[in-house]
Amino acid sequence: MHSRYASVFGIEKLELNQHFRPAQAELSATSPLILCDTLKDDIERAFAPVTINSIVKSSTIEFSEQQLGLPDSNLTCAQKRALWALMREHLDTL
Repeated sequence: MHSRYASVFGIEKLELNQHFRPAQAELSATSPLILCDTLKDDIERAFAPVTINSIVKSSTIEFSEQQLGLPDSNLTCAQKRALWALMREHLDTL
């Protein structure tokens, strides 16, 4: 429930205890992200020598162990710039 409505109804906002929250790695590993073919092809071409085995939902744009994490299937301009910067960083290390 949105915190605004919770305050109107006098309901305390609850969050899961840290013990019961799934770890971020578990979340990203279990939620694949479906991209439009054009964006997926562009990303694969830009990462050319580097292989991407899977694209998953992640809170940040990250690439590790041949897995690309993106916040959403529709990226904002700022997110696209961050993605291209990440690609450039990985390609510069080759």
